[in-house]
Amino acid sequence: MIRILSALCLSWAMASGSVVWADAAQDFQNATIAYEKQDYTTALKLFKSLAEQGHVKAQHNLGFMYANGEGVAQDYSKAVEWLTKAAGQGHKKAQEALKWLNKQ
Repeated sequence: MIRILSALCLSWAMASGSVVWADAAQDFQNATIAYEKQDYTTALKLFKSLAEQGHVKAQHNLGFMYANGEGVAQDYSKAVEWLTKAAGQGHKKAQEALKWLNKQ
């Protein structure tokens, strides 16, 4: 009985995790589409939500939005904050962006 219950719990946890992952992937895609359409309000909202959950690409993109003042007031300290989080997860473009920002 305990084995069956454990298997059901593990199965549920794996299924719910994949749903969360699918939601994040869809949100990231929607944010990217919004950004490309210059709908920075929507892109910012979605990227920020994902970035706060640790989504590395969203952290990178949010950092760029702050660096460029897209949908927000330009804020290099916020840009560095988000790019640093992405760079810490090994995101190469974020690492390069930080080098560039540090030269400014």
